[in-house]
Amino acid sequence: MFNYRTSTVNWTEYIVKIVNGSNSYIVFYNSTDSVKVVGNFTNVEVVVDGGTYNITLYNAKIEGNVIYYDPSSTNNVTIAVPEDLNTYNGVAFKDGVVANIFDRTSDQWANITFPTNFGIIAIQDSDSSLKPTYPTLNEGDVAILTVFVGGTTYFSTGTNSITIKDTSGFSGQFDHIGLPAVFGDGFKPRQKVSGKVVPEFGAPGVIEFTTPSSYTSFVIELQ
Repeated sequence: MFNYRTSTVNWTEYIVKIVNGSNSYIVFYNSTDSVKVVGNFTNVEVVVDGGTYNITLYNAKIEGNVIYYDPSSTNNVTIAVPEDLNTYNGVAFKDGVVANIFDRTSDQWANITFPTNFGIIAIQDSDSSLKPTYPTLNEGDVAILTVFVGGTTYFSTGTNSITIKDTSGFSGQFDHIGLPAVFGDGFKPRQKVSGKVVPEFGAPGVIEFTTPSSYTSFVIELQ
């Protein structure tokens, strides 16, 4: 189930949840590099130093751009999270004219924190009911819901970069966090997809389609 997030996010707690034996993964990006941390660690510690939350992963092995648990490794990796990311409350919302609805740097994508969140683009809202915090869709309103279906999410940390370093001298700063999307690598050809958009009141909107046998363009009308 997807939801529109309005509550505050604590990124330290969520990163620990992912890396501490979840068998999932989390990716940290910057403009040129990325580091993927596989969530199979058995010993994770959080130490607060001033305004920074240091998440230490013990027995960490680094191969290429992948960090994972190896009981034979004596290397430790620290993920330093700024305090401001533990009280993040930005929303994945955009209104007015949007030149490119697929621009991942725009709020409707960049502020999606978790794979099961969706963003909103308010296209038509004559009564101003589509608000960023508690958007309400009334008769005549038109909105686009944005959902990461494949790859990873692309949450922007803004000026609160996350630093990753290890005991061997590796160090890097990252300004985006990615989590695996709910459909893995994305919709497969000839895949049936169904769902509902459920309002607080009234009948739900039904989503049901089968993806094409091949993808020939970036934008495809499915329903």
